[in-house]
Amino acid sequence: MKIQPTPLEIIGAGGFGREVLDLVKDINGVAPTLDFLGFLDDGDVNAPLLERLGATLLGFSSRLADLAATYVIAIGAAEPRRRIDALARSTVRSATTVRSATTRSSRTTPRYTGLRLGGGCVIEEGATLGTGCVIRLGARVDRGDVGAGAAVVRDVAPEATVAGTVERPALPS
Repeated sequence: MKIQPTPLEIIGAGGFGREVLDLVKDINGVAPTLDFLGFLDDGDVNAPLLERLGATLLGFSSRLADLAATYVIAIGAAEPRRRIDALARSTVRSATTVRSATTRSSRTTPRYTGLRLGGGCVIEEGATLGTGCVIRLGARVDRGDVGAGAAVVRDVAPEATVAGTVERPALPS
């Protein structure tokens, strides 16, 4: 019995979205499991680039409710991603995870590859933790964004974006 590929929309046609599309193509190269329908995007889109990739722009994220497909949000910026996630959750559509068979994820935090959490960390809903970041024992990330490879040794405030080593505030010059 042949299994039908799952229809998929990628929300976000920028660099992150195009990387997800590459992953979808790799997955389908092994076994055709995802039927990529196109991108949804609320911003300026590089239409010639999407055309070269053989991808279609389906419209704005508000069209999510109109299309019979699962979706993945491929937007790095926290606030637009939160807004679109809230919109998507209000529809009858379901999100999916797109993961390569060669990806290795943490057993405790499967959303972020290479993440290291010290015991007693508090990661609030809506926080974004970049690949390979390290969060100190007992630190709190409160709806903030932690860059890839960052070392967080103190709490991250709501809506803050941090990168590098986050130890203490900069001293006045």
